[in-house]
Amino acid sequence: MKRKLIFFIILLLVIVNISALATITYKHWYISNHLESLGRPGIQMEILSRELNLSDIQKEQLQDQISVFEAETQIIMDSLRAGGVSLIDEIASADPDSVKLEMMANKISDYQIQIKRKLIAHLLNEKSILTPEQQHQFFNMFKEIQLRRGMMKSGGKLYSDR
Repeated sequence: MKRKLIFFIILLLVIVNISALATITYKHWYISNHLESLGRPGIQMEILSRELNLSDIQKEQLQDQISVFEAETQIIMDSLRAGGVSLIDEIASADPDSVKLEMMANKISDYQIQIKRKLIAHLLNEKSILTPEQQHQFFNMFKEIQLRRGMMKSGGKLYSDR
């Protein structure tokens, strides 16, 4: 009975961690990954430039920030995915080891924390490039994406401070 309880707690932690990862990914990479998948590389900068009325210098600085962030987080994302696969393999095994599962879940959480920290630093770097008006618009774009996601679940109204 205790083993089943530990198994379900770990499974719940995995689900929560996967949800957190999905939220981070959705919030930050929605524009680039969704629209670039349509075969239009550079669309993220196009949209930011249009929505925020960026200068050429700002475009270059932001693109540099995005490239650095993507390179830094790709390594962690690869480790996170590998950890998730290993965790699923362990859960699927004939006799899952609850101690090993807990250690694996903790490692996945560590990767997610690393990504969150890098995302915060990245957003602060991007913020420093923008004027106060651009910052307001930039973060409202993120709020809208997050609120739309919640609206799909709740059927509530979308808040927009545009």
